[in-house]
Amino acid sequence: MSKAQSISKFSFDWSFISELDEGFLRTWINAAVRRNVQELSLNFFSPILCFCSLERLFACKTLVSLQLGLRIYFDVPANIHLPCLRILELLKLKYLNDDSLRRLISSSPVLEDLKVVRTLDDNIVTLDINVPSLKRITVVCCACPFYDGFIDPRCKLLIKAPLLERIDFTGEGYSDYLIEGASNLAEAKIKIISKWLHEHQFFKLLKVFANVRFLCLVPSSIWSVCPPKAKFPMFHNLVRLDIQCCCVYRHGFMALLEYSDNLEQLVYHNVELHQGKCDRALVGSVPKCVSMRLKSINFRRLSFNVCAWTLPRYFLRNAKFLKQMKIGISSRLKKNRRLHLGNLLKYPRASVACEIGFFRESTKKEINLGPE
Repeated sequence: MSKAQSISKFSFDWSFISELDEGFLRTWINAAVRRNVQELSLNFFSPILCFCSLERLFACKTLVSLQLGLRIYFDVPANIHLPCLRILELLKLKYLNDDSLRRLISSSPVLEDLKVVRTLDDNIVTLDINVPSLKRITVVCCACPFYDGFIDPRCKLLIKAPLLERIDFTGEGYSDYLIEGASNLAEAKIKIISKWLHEHQFFKLLKVFANVRFLCLVPSSIWSVCPPKAKFPMFHNLVRLDIQCCCVYRHGFMALLEYSDNLEQLVYHNVELHQGKCDRALVGSVPKCVSMRLKSINFRRLSFNVCAWTLPRYFLRNAKFLKQMKIGISSRLKKNRRLHLGNLLKYPRASVACEIGFFRESTKKEINLGPE
């Protein structure tokens, strides 16, 4: 350890098979705390679980950023206090109980960024996050390969953060979701990582984020739980939607548009499936956002399958206020395919102001359809 009176950053990574001596680790941590460390990172890549009781660390008055990662078993003391901590990352830890994690999170009165990556055996039943200063949160639940979809009714995600602006949620496994008082929540990214999500869980999750302005939904398989007449919560504030979908589940995507009256920007990631009945038809009423609000659309990874081009033609035909449509091509551009793109430029448009542009997904370079 340096003899400097203060250090800004200290990182400790243990990647040996042998068990770490806790006294050895405590010596290093205490030395860093005495030198007014501001950024501290502890990561253990050993297969042996490390039991840590670091009272000095949890009373560090200068710590601004803390990362605790992998094979660490924490018993958080009752008198923990981290007055300057703004960034906290908890990556696949194991806790004594719910109170250990709750104390660790709530002990930081100025915490703004929180990331919690969980495993199914982390001893946490209810993830209860009550941080008045929190602005951004990432919650990741790492599913077990043998997970059969059973959810303990006690497992809940509870967030009370009145200043919360953005949430990134990956996984499932909760019986209930509640975000209280988050009137400033503007952006939500939802990623479902297993095939065991049930319809009522999906809509319960969406209802929590119904007031956001920016919503991202991945992957495409989440739409498999949507019935043909899906009733979504109203997304009154939603202006930008970033979505991943395939033609088989397009009915769920179109149903969501019916409940997003003020949508102005759409990013659509096309997913190719090699099985299932393609839903090529787009019939029925045109959502209000399509006919009255939609201004820009960005299609990603479009191939030259017939069904992939149903959506671009649909929006050109019905979006009266559309100003821009960009289409990312995932396939090699052969001569007949260049002709296909040229034909789309001639397709009738409800908006005379709409400009269409093409680009290659691999290079992000624009495609010029002029003479070669």
